[in-house]
Amino acid sequence: MVVISASVCTKTGKAILSRQFMDMSRSRIEGLLASFPKLIDNNEQHTFVETDSVRYVYQPLEELFMVLITNKNSNILQDIETLNLFVRAISDYCHTINTHEIEEMAFELSSVFDEIVNLGYREYVSIQQLRTISEMESHEEKLAAEIEKNKEKEAKELLNRKAKSLEMQRKEMQKKMGSGGGMGFGSMGYSNSGFGSNSGYGNNNYGNNGGYGNDSYGNSNYGSNNYGNNNNYGNNNYGNNGGFGNNSGFGSQNNYNSGNQYNNNNQQQNQPFRGKGMQLGHKNNNNVNDLVSQMQDEVTNQVMADQMVASNNEPATPTEPVHAIISEKISLAASHDGGLENLEIKGDMILRIMDPNSTHLRIQLNNSFNRNFQFKTHPQVDKRLFNSESVIALKDPSKPFPVGTPLGILKWRFATKDESFIPLSINCWPTPNVNGACDVNIEYELEVPNITLNNVSIIIPYPGMGSPVVSEVDGSYNINQQNRYVEWQIPIIDADNRSGSMEFSVQGNDTSSFFPVRVNFTSNQSFSNINIADIQHVENGSSVNYSHETRLMPDNYIIM
Repeated sequence: MVVISASVCTKTGKAILSRQFMDMSRSRIEGLLASFPKLIDNNEQHTFVETDSVRYVYQPLEELFMVLITNKNSNILQDIETLNLFVRAISDYCHTINTHEIEEMAFELSSVFDEIVNLGYREYVSIQQLRTISEMESHEEKLAAEIEKNKEKEAKELLNRKAKSLEMQRKEMQKKMGSGGGMGFGSMGYSNSGFGSNSGYGNNNYGNNGGYGNDSYGNSNYGSNNYGNNNNYGNNNYGNNGGFGNNSGFGSQNNYNSGNQYNNNNQQQNQPFRGKGMQLGHKNNNNVNDLVSQMQDEVTNQVMADQMVASNNEPATPTEPVHAIISEKISLAASHDGGLENLEIKGDMILRIMDPNSTHLRIQLNNSFNRNFQFKTHPQVDKRLFNSESVIALKDPSKPFPVGTPLGILKWRFATKDESFIPLSINCWPTPNVNGACDVNIEYELEVPNITLNNVSIIIPYPGMGSPVVSEVDGSYNINQQNRYVEWQIPIIDADNRSGSMEFSVQGNDTSSFFPVRVNFTSNQSFSNINIADIQHVENGSSVNYSHETRLMPDNYIIM
């Protein structure tokens, strides 16, 4: 059978929704639908009518018609079966079948029509399968949402615990300070020299000629002269001739800095201290939720800072004044049933020079790198020289490379759907058993033997119905019960350790729950096989002392 078009039209032949599956113009379809009502005999009950070129297979839908336009060689029985499936799909999506409802659900119905007929031929799908497809539920999305939800829950619990701990510390501190009212510290030698009689933070003392001793906290007033009118954090010392006690204690004629200023050039020297300080006996009106929110912001900022540090591709201190970095990232998406969806490799070369005397350079690359890659040089780099001699040098030899600034001098890219380029193949095979569990066999194999992969981590999700039981593993493993995944860890995969396997079983018979499988690794070899042969001075051709490093890591390596 060949279905040319599937349409919902009025009794006058006006199309409300039409989907063409063959190459045919809109005007042609509208003309065929316009002639359709003229061919119907109202006195007879038929499900199809024919013209010289096409066949109409139709069924009334209250005030509308569901019409399939097919060629005359099509199997009429299959056409009627397909028509019934279209009618059931429309009834399933539309509560009432009328023009307004069809127009409201036009987008959803068009998608369903495409699932029923593909390029004019019927797809063998049921109404239940159509519902599943149209809902577009993603196990990967559910897994990611569940993991994110658990992380947020843990963060909130941690923040609540910290908030309660801080609240208890605050209450304990208030309790201790409240018990000190009316009691001086004179017996401990704090009386004659307070924080600031002729000393202290600035020109004014913390209290009216009162130290911590003779009076209580209340009489000595922390700040009748304010904390800091004309106070200097820097011009005055913390305490000339003033220790914490009567010429004893922390400083018998000893200062905090003993003649050294805290910070003579401090920019805050002439700025007044605006802080409220600690007010004894004052009730804290801050809500615990505000504290939790503030701590959550701090945690988020710290995580972002850690990620920025972790993603920094530049070395902290290059080992040589001339340092080159070759970095590649690989993105792979493959199906667990076989087949490569996409493989993309992006790389760049960064040059960092710290010696002003080594700025006029030419970089000689080896000639063994993969020419199938697409290369792009910096605009100031001589592209012809690179293509002909594999040399990276500036177009104007008199111009130097920048000093102290990392410069990207070369980029490359490679994309393919050829399975022969997969560096590490993963085969995950879950098999349901009679006990309501799944036996999972997973294996890896290094397809490119000249590359060594380090710190390989293969993450396999599992249904949350129990804890997996590992029966066999090459390497080590870690079970994360909170996020429900098994992490298979292999220290190194190379030509001597090209393959390995792991077996475990877990409750649950949904085989799709074990995907997607994610892979992480590091390598000091590039997939493109780009390497630096030598770096030379432009003037005399002498070699330069240089260092270089190569990094290969996955950006997104998944088996779906």
